Amino acid sequence: MSEIKTASEIKLTSEIKITIGGMSCGHCIGRVKKAIDALTGVEGSTVEVGSAVVRINNAKTTQKAVEEAVKGAGYEVKTPEH
Repeated sequence: MSEIKTASEIKLTSEIKITIGGMSCGHCIGRVKKAIDALTGVEGSTVEVGSAVVRINNAKTTQKAVEEAVKGAGYEVKTPEH
């Protein structure tokens, strides 16, 4: 039998930060924000030229889905260099 977790035991939301390439203007910001905010499970986003901070419901979406939405809008998701 599986263990049932209460809501307090499950982290329902996460804040993710994404670095985005190919953005240069306000139109780019609007296009990326529209693509991200259209996803089910996105609870809010702040988009600037080159980056986005997105609050997601972990039960409804993933960081990968947000990154795919950015790519679908025509922009590059950059991975951090170590």
